[in-house]
Amino acid sequence: MKKKLLYILAGVLGLTACLWIFRFSIMGLFLNTTLETHKQNYLSNSPEKIILKSWDKFEEDYKLIKKIDFFNQTPGSLNDAGPFLNPMISWSNIKDNNENDPLYINPTLKDKIRAFNSDKNVKFDLNELNLNFAWFKELHKYDHWNYEFHNPINAQTNDYRFYTFPMPNYSDLIIWSKARIFKGVKDKNLKDAIKENHDLARLIFLNEDLVSMMVAISLLKNETMIVQSMAPTYLNKTDVIPTETLNVALRFLRAQTSFLDLRLSQETFIKLLKFDTGLCQKIFQAMNESKAFYKILKTDMPGSFERIDKLVEDTDSKCRNSFVRQKWKDPDYQALFKQNDDIFQMANSFNDKQIKSQLPFKYTVNDLEKNPKLAKTIMYMIISIGSPNYINSYYFKD
Repeated sequence: MKKKLLYILAGVLGLTACLWIFRFSIMGLFLNTTLETHKQNYLSNSPEKIILKSWDKFEEDYKLIKKIDFFNQTPGSLNDAGPFLNPMISWSNIKDNNENDPLYINPTLKDKIRAFNSDKNVKFDLNELNLNFAWFKELHKYDHWNYEFHNPINAQTNDYRFYTFPMPNYSDLIIWSKARIFKGVKDKNLKDAIKENHDLARLIFLNEDLVSMMVAISLLKNETMIVQSMAPTYLNKTDVIPTETLNVALRFLRAQTSFLDLRLSQETFIKLLKFDTGLCQKIFQAMNESKAFYKILKTDMPGSFERIDKLVEDTDSKCRNSFVRQKWKDPDYQALFKQNDDIFQMANSFNDKQIKSQLPFKYTVNDLEKNPKLAKTIMYMIISIGSPNYINSYYFKD
């Protein structure tokens, strides 16, 4: 009996060893057979149908925000706010401000400012506003803000991956923005307060990424909310943007990221170029999302990457010289992974068990370069799982 068990155990161990030794071949065989499935899954979720169905609404929203100067600004190239702002601000998961930093606000005051909203039951004592706002007066000098450079990570390495990009801790700047408007109410000088707040919002907006765009609009919405609550007679001034207009801008500028989707037909892609508000923002987002797949999928999606190439080239003098723009034409730059990185390591940040269950065990860029068909399968799998629905606010059910 013991001998029989030993034979069984030896067989199991042998099978396990074979599976481990040939794990890449076995997984490669499985993934190769699912290439067409993952490709069709990705292509079938194109936003084109929703875009065409929502066309009249897009045009209506576009006409409204085209009239607002703030949303039609493009960055300059002469005066970067990075060397000024980056050392002062806190950075998400990297650097928090302490009492010696120029933008430090004590936690008690910060909580009070954060808590203020349009609810009349939430009060704020303007006499508690003992902050130094001098740095706001410097912001008008700058025509863009490169947060990728002159920052705590950049001082250590230039080897950025898109998922490790340093990001400003915008929550602190949102607090400062609200405080600046409070200061304007207290001093009965909202004109200067709003101008300086718009300077900060402008620099954030011109950072071009989706998060920065949403934060910039958040600053403007807080501004309108505070003026409405504490100085409603000022609402008639043209420098305060109505909340309804800001909601439209947020909806449109978020959705227009889908206007450069790789899956769109050429006819629809060209048609959408008429919506030029937020041009640099949508190109930045398109570069970020497609660079990781550029090398492997370019030949598989003829024309899709080339039209992004042309837009990038045509807007080099109009948009910020961001890190992704500098790396766009670099064929050796791996946007997400280094050669020996596990390409499924992003799954560690997914909380969705269903997504995790679709991801096999470790594969590196080196593994994929040995098997182009396998590489395409995995790229389509990742891009299908990770493609966000930017256009859901315009969604109409059949």
